[in-house]
Amino acid sequence: MVAYPAEIAWGDRRITGMSQDLSRRGVFVRTPEVLPIRESVAITLDAGKGPVRLLAEVAHVLGPEEARSLGRLPGIGFTFAPSASVAPELFAAHIAEMLHAAQQRSPATQGDAMRVVVADGSTRLLERASTALGHAGFEVVTASNGAEAFAACLGQIPDVLVAALHMPVMGGVQLVRTLGARPELASIPIVMMSHDAGDLARLQAYQLGVADFIPKPFTVAELCIRVRRLARAQKPQADRVVLRGSLTEISLPALLSMFEFEQKTGILTVSHDSDIAWLTFARGRVHKVRAAELEQDSRTLLNRVLDWHEGHFEFSVCNIDDPDEVGLSVTHILLEHARFRDESAPRRLS
Repeated sequence: MVAYPAEIAWGDRRITGMSQDLSRRGVFVRTPEVLPIRESVAITLDAGKGPVRLLAEVAHVLGPEEARSLGRLPGIGFTFAPSASVAPELFAAHIAEMLHAAQQRSPATQGDAMRVVVADGSTRLLERASTALGHAGFEVVTASNGAEAFAACLGQIPDVLVAALHMPVMGGVQLVRTLGARPELASIPIVMMSHDAGDLARLQAYQLGVADFIPKPFTVAELCIRVRRLARAQKPQADRVVLRGSLTEISLPALLSMFEFEQKTGILTVSHDSDIAWLTFARGRVHKVRAAELEQDSRTLLNRVLDWHEGHFEFSVCNIDDPDEVGLSVTHILLEHARFRDESAPRRLS
């Protein structure tokens, strides 16, 4: 989103900053200043065609500590308020013009599903990896040996190939060499899996040109994180990380509230111990929740994930086509979670 110079008038004070995440509902202004919640101010934005003065109310504040944990700059989030000096249609025209200018100057994104081929001689591993990666939003193709994996890559070039070092018919080493001999397949990022995690095995894999090496056994959370990072590196404009941090520094309810206010669209990846979940957002609303090894509906999974107070998160900006399976605002999500916790808590005998 394009940033515009902003000036905030609060009583006798004048605070300057740069706009961020402008929407028809409000704007976030990057500034080290802090204002009280619900204070009324006047914001002047200049999109290059003359300043526009709008009344607003402080909705949330991102202080220096929280901002640092998110890898962002501190600032203040505002919701716009009706102004007697600006006609509603003129106000809408001003915002629409600034949003249009921002869209014209911002890079386009694509929301195509990423494809991964997983090759291993173990049917159980293939089933587990396929389920987890499918829940993570990948289109997954499985192969029981290197020859099948090569054929799958020839049929449609994947974003990532995950292959075992030891497989029947064609092993991992031969598969990597065969792919490398084909110019159209040589650039496929390859993740090698092996029970042999010794230095020589890993060195051989990296010398062959693999992008990553995962010792067996591994958790599906680790597999999903590594595969997504490799796939994202191939499509930097389609899946761009904008936030990353720890749940001990900023809670999930705080993240959901901020995303709702800033009208975020993308995927929030949350990991807790060996568990991992993905929350898709469209214009600030949670649309869908998936978990690596849990087959439950989005609302049930969301209530479980909201209990995670430790772990890590990562938010990627990308287009979202998921239908709204949650159907609640963030406020109602948090209320439902509180009710869910109350109902799950053991009852004390009076």
